[in-house]
Amino acid sequence: MNNLNKYAFIINPVAGKIKKLNAARLIEEHSKLFDVSVKIFFTSTSGHAIKLSNELTSSNEYNTIVAVGGDGTVNEVVNGFNLDSDCRLGVLPWGSGNDVARFLYPSNTKNYLDILFEEKLQTIAEINVGNCKITQDDETIVQKRFINAVGIGFDAYVAYLNQFEKKFSGILSYLVAVMRGLKSLETLEPKIFLNGQVLEGKYLLLTIGNGKTSGGGFYLNPDANPTDGILNLTTVDMTGKIEIMKNLPYALINKLKLVKKAKFYEDDEFKIILKNPYYVHLDGEIGSKSAKEFNIRLLQKSIKIIKSK
Repeated sequence: MNNLNKYAFIINPVAGKIKKLNAARLIEEHSKLFDVSVKIFFTSTSGHAIKLSNELTSSNEYNTIVAVGGDGTVNEVVNGFNLDSDCRLGVLPWGSGNDVARFLYPSNTKNYLDILFEEKLQTIAEINVGNCKITQDDETIVQKRFINAVGIGFDAYVAYLNQFEKKFSGILSYLVAVMRGLKSLETLEPKIFLNGQVLEGKYLLLTIGNGKTSGGGFYLNPDANPTDGILNLTTVDMTGKIEIMKNLPYALINKLKLVKKAKFYEDDEFKIILKNPYYVHLDGEIGSKSAKEFNIRLLQKSIKIIKSK
């Protein structure tokens, strides 16, 4: 069998639904219905998917690498992905946060494996890849890719609580983290460089989006499209806890543009300098707890990703 039908699945064994679904067996059994070959790789530690992704996309042995888990697993696979490779990226959204999948599959889809294996059910999109260079408070540099969003401020602190102090799964987990995050509100005072202008103010959060949603379904970047070559910035002015809770549902139902404290911008590159270091997440994964400067841009090379027709 040539590599046109060879799939490598990178499974995060501790992601949301992996154990319950018996993911490896389900993948292997379903592959028998199609003319495909599959090989399963399990991650063992944080960062392992980066290494696996780089090795597999550089080997020319497989034509499709599938990230199995949530957005964190997808982010690691993207960070290891050889952008000069002809490999396609697939996503099995069996984690607790699956914002990337919202672009790939209709909301009522459950037949993810059929779409991944059956050419008639899929199309290939060229998804933009972002790069975020983070300067931390101790002057060390962290450089990571993202395909969905970079969040700075309140949503990044919530992502930290959701990642490291998780109580539930899915959107419920994120909502609980929001409630806990409200107890420790911090005001962002950044300088934001974009389109030849400088924005300054006091903000609750900044979200730079390649995709529309973050946190398992909050529409923080409602105009974003991960294939249009543009990054979308949403700023939300600092406000009180009661108003935050009052406005939160607007983000869940894709009506954030009705919130007066939310403002929206577009560019292909942003520079942000914080007065005081704070949390940042990339695709829901914490990039730093003490970030003070960000250079965020789209890379020239994209990734071919499988999505439903």
